Amino acid sequence: MTMERGAPRLTALALAGALVLLAGCSSDRSDDSPKATSLSGGLPPSGDATIEATIEVGADPIGIASGEGSLWVVNADINARRGSVSRIDPGSGAILATIGVGAVPLEVAVGAGGVWISNSADDAVSRIDPSSNQVAADIATFVLAIPERPNASDAAPPAR
Repeated sequence: MTMERGAPRLTALALAGALVLLAGCSSDRSDDSPKATSLSGGLPPSGDATIEATIEVGADPIGIASGEGSLWVVNADINARRGSVSRIDPGSGAILATIGVGAVPLEVAVGAGGVWISNSADDAVSRIDPSSNQVAADIATFVLAIPERPNASDAAPPAR
């Protein structure tokens, strides 16, 4: 079976994040509703989970995080010059914003009043301000250049 580029991963990624967030944050669940566990471990879910909605975002979704009242999905869009981040309302499933970031974004984290995106092709990190849905800063990362090891045949013979 072949699948279109990005669509199945997007559906699975967005739904898994939405299910975890909604099930984990709901305070008025009945005992037979789907249960969620933390992503860092914990007990396995005791109930069956069902897909309640499909949310379409940008091309090549690859990462998801929750925080600041939203789900944040990284869209790598490998064939474009820049990627994007989709901000999703976990209650309604609506896409609140699509924010352009750097080239080939891969990871997303939420904390310290911002949403942080790694842009692998730019060697940079973008910080999104969740109050404005705008990139507040693009921060260059330090790339350590490791010199090539000389060929053994190029090395001078040891002194005698």
